[in-house]
Amino acid sequence: MKLLISAYACAPNYGSDHAVGWNWTTEAHRLGYEIWALVSPAHRDSIARACHDIPDLRGIHWVFPEVTAWPLKQAIEPKWERTYNLLWQFAAVRHARDLHRSVEFDAIHHLTWGGIRAPTYLGALKSPLIVGPIGGGEISPRSLRDGLRFRGKLLENIRYLSNSTITVNPLVRGGLTSAAVIFVHTTDTQNLFTGAFRSKTRVFTPLALSGLPDRHAPGADHPSFFMLVAYSIGKACI
Repeated sequence: MKLLISAYACAPNYGSDHAVGWNWTTEAHRLGYEIWALVSPAHRDSIARACHDIPDLRGIHWVFPEVTAWPLKQAIEPKWERTYNLLWQFAAVRHARDLHRSVEFDAIHHLTWGGIRAPTYLGALKSPLIVGPIGGGEISPRSLRDGLRFRGKLLENIRYLSNSTITVNPLVRGGLTSAAVIFVHTTDTQNLFTGAFRSKTRVFTPLALSGLPDRHAPGADHPSFFMLVAYSIGKACI
């Protein structure tokens, strides 16, 4: 299976989305998929060092789309990162389109950022698209919000409005519409979707695990096992 993974946040020895991007990409490679990974250029050097130290990762095709006139320093996230990520998504599509002409991917996976407000435009390639796992659909209880100061209440209300209108948000609607399957972290996020969107959501944990004693023997407690389940679900929905 030729798989293109879009993992803007992806780097070794990090946590959060960077760990999700790194561990899903490297474990998918270990499962035997042929992987092309689109990653932020801010982590080019750390990925190169990791692949030098771990020879079996050299088979991954790493691609680092760049935003013209916005160079990044290594290991430093850009200021106004949400704006940068939005522009980076367009650069990623250009690279992906060129790759798809020669590689002909079996599937495309938008992996990170793993949030419901993070856009992807890779559905434009007309190849089966997997989105997620994505999160961010959780809402704080009103009783908790009542105890916040004005600024906190305002931000929570903006977040609530953003969540409740996510399926009509023009920045993310296209990617959700194009997706064959949408993995979500929790039922709270799943409940934001209705109709055709809801029918293609599956609750699935991101599982950014690493450092297990035997990384080459998948079992019920190994990240590769859960990823195999995820991609099996994805292929069944495609």
